[in-house]
Amino acid sequence: GWSPKYLTDALKKELRSRLKKKMMFGGDYPLFRYDRLRADWMELGYEEGVLRDIFNGNAKRLLGLEGAA
Repeated sequence: GWSPKYLTDALKKELRSRLKKKMMFGGDYPLFRYDRLRADWMELGYEEGVLRDIFNGNAKRLLGLEGAA
């Protein structure tokens, strides 16, 4: 669970395309608070759909919970 600002530029670029359905969010709570991590991700300017997949959509798909609320 790193803050996204510590990811390499190449990885940040690939998250907008081929990795957007592969990356899952993880946090080192309480070292990093979730509101801070979310703000860090939002600050990078990703589309809302990409962030939705990273924050929960990709994990739901992996676990077979796509229809879950």
